[in-house]
Amino acid sequence: MNSQLHRLFFGLLVAQTFISCMPNESSRGGLVLERNKSGVVIAELNYAADSVLHGPAKYYYDNAVLSDSLFYLNGLREGLHYHYDSLGNLESIIQFKKGQQDGTASWFYPDGSLQEKGFWWKGDAYGNYYWYFRNGKMASYCFYNLEGKCGYKIDFDSSGTKVKEKGRFINQINFVSKAWPDPEEGFPVILRTGDSLALEIAIASPPIYATTLQLIVKKDEQAIENRLINIGSTPIELNRQFDSVGIYKFDFILAATEKVKRNKKNEALSIVVIVNEDK
Repeated sequence: MNSQLHRLFFGLLVAQTFISCMPNESSRGGLVLERNKSGVVIAELNYAADSVLHGPAKYYYDNAVLSDSLFYLNGLREGLHYHYDSLGNLESIIQFKKGQQDGTASWFYPDGSLQEKGFWWKGDAYGNYYWYFRNGKMASYCFYNLEGKCGYKIDFDSSGTKVKEKGRFINQINFVSKAWPDPEEGFPVILRTGDSLALEIAIASPPIYATTLQLIVKKDEQAIENRLINIGSTPIELNRQFDSVGIYKFDFILAATEKVKRNKKNEALSIVVIVNEDK
């Protein structure tokens, strides 16, 4: 199923659930059980004192089978959202941040095998996206740009043979983690000794082509790390703790790849981090 259809279906499902489970009281806090006309519990919801959804929540079908398990933070979905069909089979696991799909997303066949997986950023599919046949073979691959559009796609048959290839992917680096500041907010990043930062970046990595990222780290203009990273099917995650003062520079450089539309403005990306004493 196309990810856009998944998103539409998922949005309608959640919206319908919300409407059927709206609070009946004007003000309440704590755990509240919602029931249908037959008295069956169809929702277990936690509210803050101001009647805003806050905390773990569970929704049920009329047959009492779990439909959704998720978490609210100040009225917005936050973290992993698990959705099940009316027979209790897990259909999807989707990550949310501040009420939007943001992070990993996976859909499953009724037998539990993976049907679709990808990454979302601020409400749109972003980066590498994969669809699978029931036999586990890859059905399609797509790379979504920051506008949520698929600019490059490969289709396979059920034996794993490529049958169609369309478009050219843009070899680019983009941040997808809130653990680092948004590049639009500017650099350098100011930290204290002992602070840690995590970085995730999404880079096109089609299953039939190789992409390599070179990471060069300098401290006070002296190189302390220089390595090549093979790009996999998920965003690259880099974690680092800063134990000493200094000026750190992280250079991310993409290697040339077949079927690449070069993006000269985004072939390399640098981050500067200034670490001061923890006082």
